[in-house]
Amino acid sequence: MTYPQFESLMKFIIFSIILLLFTGCSQVNLQTVWVHTKNASIGAISDPVTWAPLATGATLYATKTDDDITQYIMKHPILNSQEDDLYREINGLETYATALFIDDNDSEIKLKRIAVETLGFATARETTNMLNNFVQKETPSRTLKNAIGSHHATDPFAGSAMNRRNVDQLAIPTWGKYSLNTLSYLTASASAFTRIEDGGHSLGDQLVNASIGNFIGLFVHDLFMKEDTHINLSLQKDQALISSHWKF
Repeated sequence: MTYPQFESLMKFIIFSIILLLFTGCSQVNLQTVWVHTKNASIGAISDPVTWAPLATGATLYATKTDDDITQYIMKHPILNSQEDDLYREINGLETYATALFIDDNDSEIKLKRIAVETLGFATARETTNMLNNFVQKETPSRTLKNAIGSHHATDPFAGSAMNRRNVDQLAIPTWGKYSLNTLSYLTASASAFTRIEDGGHSLGDQLVNASIGNFIGLFVHDLFMKEDTHINLSLQKDQALISSHWKF
């Protein structure tokens, strides 16, 4: 195992430990944890934005048309690849903004929602890092060999999935909800597409990464945004202390 792989593995282990502490799993019935985990998994994997891109990407790989389509996109760009980070930033800002605008009259729930969505983005990022460390695949531009995972696809599609859950709870007209969700998925798609145009990833890669990101966003949100939240914040002269006890 190389050093980057070891480093990524250690990050994942540390992240998993923090995740268990974060949820307070030691204080809940394991059967209840399993039921909620199963329901969150089924809901995330059965979502069309999870299975449809995954099936399409798999078809492109299987029919060996992925490279041809990708090369065509690279030769006929329609977006400015230098704005890839801008699309991703807009996507993230909308996700956090919709979380804050939910009118639940409870600062603890707002804090929990922001923390959960931060966790969702972190999970997407670590998943992408692991893919890049353990799966070797040459980029369409023939410059790298560890480019199966894409932060410009996994991260924003995780954000769009969590944003969709937020928008469902906003007290706005239906057309407003459709508009916010459309904007979110457009910025996620643009972020992923620019990386195809500059040869960083193939179309099949980005479809698979979009599927992974959508699954992570829905799974994390549905698993952790449950009923009971207890967050205590105390300020002292030279430090701030925060403690949490979350139940499923």
